[in-house]
Amino acid sequence: MNQYKKLSIWVTAMAVAVMGVSAQAAVNLSGRAYIDYRMTNASSDFNKFDIGRFYVMGSGEVDPTTLLSFTADLERDATGGTEFYSWFFKTAYLEKTDLLPGAKVRLGMQGTPWVSTVEKAWGYRFVEKTMGDFKGYMKAVDLGIGVLGNVSKELSYHVVLSNGNGGTGIESDQGKDLDAAATFKLSDQAVLTGIYHMTGSTTVENRIGLTGAVALSPLSVGGEFLMITDGTTNKQAISAFGSFGLTDTMSVFGRFDSNDPDTATASDGAQRAQSNVRFWL
Repeated sequence: MNQYKKLSIWVTAMAVAVMGVSAQAAVNLSGRAYIDYRMTNASSDFNKFDIGRFYVMGSGEVDPTTLLSFTADLERDATGGTEFYSWFFKTAYLEKTDLLPGAKVRLGMQGTPWVSTVEKAWGYRFVEKTMGDFKGYMKAVDLGIGVLGNVSKELSYHVVLSNGNGGTGIESDQGKDLDAAATFKLSDQAVLTGIYHMTGSTTVENRIGLTGAVALSPLSVGGEFLMITDGTTNKQAISAFGSFGLTDTMSVFGRFDSNDPDTATASDGAQRAQSNVRFWL
């Protein structure tokens, strides 16, 4: 029996053992929904109610060092030419805290370091995905193994080795993607994260990114910068965003994105801006 078969059997046996005792664990359930009404000047979007996000989250401790966690969501499905909503698991993973000193080890469908970090700074995924996620440069989730922890109070890390298809398809090759991120807490109000992404497939796919955020109430600002290599094409994406609290129940926020799909080609970039007002009831 070779090493890979041994590893596969061990992982499967561990998962079965966890499922066998999971009935004894308390399961914590929570949810979050973004349901809206919109009226635009686009004929396909005019005058409609919509579900932007509908998260159902669950987690349960099997024992003090083992956690099972999932997030389910609704998505629009246009299979067969008819659009409808269907449920899917956005994340579903097992987490262990006793395998490596001071670290969490996750196995399964999990969030990748980059998108979750930028989303935390941006804060308005229900309005728009982050620049890297929206353009498809970075994957929000993937199926694999991850390790995350703190080196000190100021420095943390998050590394994920994954299939590389974003969890939307069956693995079809032997290549694996690697995401490695380090986050520096500059102060209680400022944070900076750097990431390197590479793919193990035959197509060159590398990314180097930097994101940061500063929160000085009532003002918060942040940004995302990505240098992308796809095959022989170099790309660049920049996003800047911010919000300002006007009262306890109202704030304004906005974002500016600039995308250059080929840095070797002049005048092929595109920019867009958005501004919004948010009310709390």
